[in-house]
Parts: sequence; structure tokens; C-alpha cells
Amino acid sequence: MAASEMLPPARMKLEEILIPQITDLEAKGFEVLVDETSDFITARAGVRIRLGDIGNQGKPILVEALDIFRELERQKAITFPKNAASRFRLPETILDMERNAKGETTYRIDWSQLRSEHVLSMLCCYATSFHNVASLGYLKAMYGPTEYTPPADPLDPLRTVLKAVERDAWINGPRSELTGKGNYL
Repeated sequence: MAASEMLPPARMKLEEILIPQITDLEAKGFEVLVDETSDFITARAGVRIRLGDIGNQGKPILVEALDIFRELERQKAITFPKNAASRFRLPETILDMERNAKGETTYRIDWSQLRSEHVLSMLCCYATSFHNVASLGYLKAMYGPTEYTPPADPLDPLRTVLKAVERDAWINGPRSELTGKGNYL
């Protein structure tokens, strides 16, 4: 997350700018995650993600992304735009976790504190572990190297030599008046 760009609030301008950018990034092999309620953008480009939806680990995607964010910060493996790191860090008060008597965790998220910079941070972090099983890249990675190639037959070299000898005999065979015109029977 080296740079961020302010997008226009008008829906049509947003469409003009984002769809070509997302399509270009996808063509280069990137997974582009878009947090949107409707499918306005993701119907044509990108993958729709809702931070409030439940993720693969049974927690809201925001919580999973926040866990990844904290891990990346501990490892010093995350960068922010120059002089703007504080804008991209979520406040600690945004999330409250509580366990009930059964040991199940309840997540209380204060959505009113979430700004667009926070959404960008969380989407970037979540993308590090996101695998869209419906994407072409995922399918190629899963099935590409498993293409079946039958083992070589030990008689293949002999067959190649015999075919070459037969072809040579046919092309360079004896020419005679008895065989007809030229080299045809």
C-alpha cells in the first residue's frame, strides 16, 4: 500500500475511472477486491467483498483483515503512503470482542469509525490471504501443473526410425516405366 488516490464521489465518474484500472490489474494477474453493497463495479470487474460478511475462519472479514494487519505490522512487512501512516491504521476502539458462556466469540464493530482509508488498509491486508476459487488464476494454479502426460513408450524411437525409412523409400524409391508416370503406381 505505497500510494492512495482519492476517487470522485459521482457514480458515473467512478465507473469511468475504476473499471479500466481494475480490468488492467486483473489482466496483469492481480486479484482486485472491491467493498461495495451493490454489484455496480464488481458486475464488470473485480471481486465483491463485504467487510461485515463472515470469512473463511468464521469471523467477520474485517476481523480477519485486522488480524492480518496486526501480524504484518509486527513483522514490519507493511508500508503506508508517505507521511500518512496514521490515516490508514484502525483505531483500537473499532472492535470489541466478547465471549459468551458457551465460549463463542461475539464481535462488536463500531462501523461509524471506519473511514475509506481504513477500508483500503483492510482490503489490502485481506487480499494477502484471499483465494478466489472462481478466478482463472486460481484454477490455473490448481489444475495447470496436473495435466496428464502419458509415459514415453520404449518403442517410440524404433517407430520413428521405421517411419523415416519408409518415408524415404517412398520418396526416393526406384523410378521405372513399369511403375507408371513418374513415381506413382
